[in-house]
Amino acid sequence: MGLYAKYLKRADSSGRGSKRKRGGRGTFLLSLMLILVIVISGCGASPQSASPAGASSAGNTTDDPASKAVSSEDGGSTGNTLTLMIYLCGSDLESKTGAATKDLDEIVASGVNTDLVNVVVMAGGTTQWQNGFSHEETAVYFLTAGDSTADGGTTGTGGTIGTTEAGGTGGTAGTTKAGSGLTWEKKETFASQEVEYAPANMGESSTLKAFLDYSHDRFPADKYALILWDHGGGPMRGLCWDTAWAKDCLTMEELTGALKDSPFAEEKLSWIGFDACLMSSVETAHLIAPYAEYMIASEETEPCVGWSYDYLAEIEKDKNGGETGVRIVDSFMAAGEAASEAADKESSLTLACMDLSQLAEVEEKLDRNWRWSCILSTWT
Repeated sequence: MGLYAKYLKRADSSGRGSKRKRGGRGTFLLSLMLILVIVISGCGASPQSASPAGASSAGNTTDDPASKAVSSEDGGSTGNTLTLMIYLCGSDLESKTGAATKDLDEIVASGVNTDLVNVVVMAGGTTQWQNGFSHEETAVYFLTAGDSTADGGTTGTGGTIGTTEAGGTGGTAGTTKAGSGLTWEKKETFASQEVEYAPANMGESSTLKAFLDYSHDRFPADKYALILWDHGGGPMRGLCWDTAWAKDCLTMEELTGALKDSPFAEEKLSWIGFDACLMSSVETAHLIAPYAEYMIASEETEPCVGWSYDYLAEIEKDKNGGETGVRIVDSFMAAGEAASEAADKESSLTLACMDLSQLAEVEEKLDRNWRWSCILSTWT
């Protein structure tokens, strides 16, 4: 599969909200070029560094990495276990509309198989959460069965967050759904190393790197995937605007810098997804290709509700990131079309899954077409 993409056009999209609406339409034009080439060929703030809060204090973190490995009943790896890392920068999408909380609820309601899939979320970057999370910290949460009390954390019905911090207190997440038996457990907080008592800035490369390192070390699996969640502005403007840090954002240089310095420079991600606007382009794919096998992103703006996370059900059965990507695209488009029909309003939706192993051929054909365009332009 070179590219799997869907486009939906229905009438006035007003009233739906525009999720992550930053940047212009240049990204969409280049994405159209990408689609055409594949069809033809046949197929801010001052820098901060982040670290776990109190990491220098002995005994502050009690996680046992071995206890987090998803495995078969006999203790051996099944060969298809997954750690899904979600970098959730809440921004004004959460403080104004609760969009991040809604997606956390969808993840819980999906009934994802936590015996085979680790779902790890770094949540921060907003001035107010709608679910009981503290806006004064950037924290990592782990999706766990409701009866789990691993590492001293209190979980169970009602979504009470556990914590691994000595003397720390949890809040009520409100993300446990009836019948799912799943809840969010707080595992660690990450603090700025530059400003005392300040949460880690999610618009900084060091924060993303710390999350990637932490997730890889504490939640081992056969495969890893990463979702970046927030506003998106394409390759020129980046993504993840941390409103707790004066809207500092991750530039593409910062994003790739974090990936380059992470374990995934050597061990490629199965897939990387952008639940954000305007991130599907040749330029973005070029920058991400060294670190992931597949990329899932939208050429156009996304609605405020973003992706539909019901695709997590049975994700462990997917053979590769391409199969997961197809299901993400299908579930997103189905949910968007249903919402548009219910509201009797038009909207534009795009989402694509790209096989990054085929990007070099795409770039070669684009370069060739560009050279011919230049030659032909001199004759007219």
